[in-house]
Amino acid sequence: MPRPRSHDSIDATVASADGVPIRYHAEGRGEPALIFIHGWSCDRNHWAEQVTRFSADRQVITLDLAGHGESGRERQAWTVESLGADVRAVVLALDLRRVVLIGHSLGGPVAIEAAGRMPERVAAVIAVDALHDVERKTDPAQVQALVERWEKDFAGTAAKFVDFLLPPGCDPAIRERLRAQFASAPRDVALALLRAQFDYDLPAALERVHAPIRALNTTLPSNVEAGRRHAADFAIADLSAQQLGHFPMLTAPALFDQKLAETLRELGL
Repeated sequence: MPRPRSHDSIDATVASADGVPIRYHAEGRGEPALIFIHGWSCDRNHWAEQVTRFSADRQVITLDLAGHGESGRERQAWTVESLGADVRAVVLALDLRRVVLIGHSLGGPVAIEAAGRMPERVAAVIAVDALHDVERKTDPAQVQALVERWEKDFAGTAAKFVDFLLPPGCDPAIRERLRAQFASAPRDVALALLRAQFDYDLPAALERVHAPIRALNTTLPSNVEAGRRHAADFAIADLSAQQLGHFPMLTAPALFDQKLAETLRELGL
């Protein structure tokens, strides 16, 4: 039976396709529902501001992907595909008929994967600082060097990683929160997904999505033409000049919410 839809919040757990428990939060009512998908080694709490802002007039769902937050960690193979199945499991559990998938960082490819698994339910995909160049391939030697750097000094690399991704003058509390979160991530999951995101065939995944795809990119330059070679309706809002950093939902929530709302309006959603 579909769960009741009201502004009363729901915190529940559903089994993913492989049985791993996925924890999620739902709040508000109205379609299309917004599904917020966090990035690598993060959790659903990164979207707290957006839940408050957008649940006033529509249903908003956040979830912890497997291996993150309060979700289970007993998974045989850590892949972008398996994370996409986590998102689909939540959508089906809530019987959501029309959704917008909003994915940050690694959550961008996860949203693309999930959209390909339930095309009849997805009205649009919005990636946040992801899909900069969907055709870019990273040399395997560079990937190996990156993984080894994390293996050698996980906490130290986490601190440098966060510092690199945050904008100048960032609130120290946000910096410390992210440093602690990345340093405490389960290493086996984090390292496996670090490799998996480079193995994922993103161009092929885009071709399986028939809904509009948008990207709100806040750091790297964007290759719009690459995306359009694999998606019929693809566009990017390049916000890199505004120096918002990689976590705009945390560092500049009011501006991020405004840009997200504008994107939804432009899509007629």
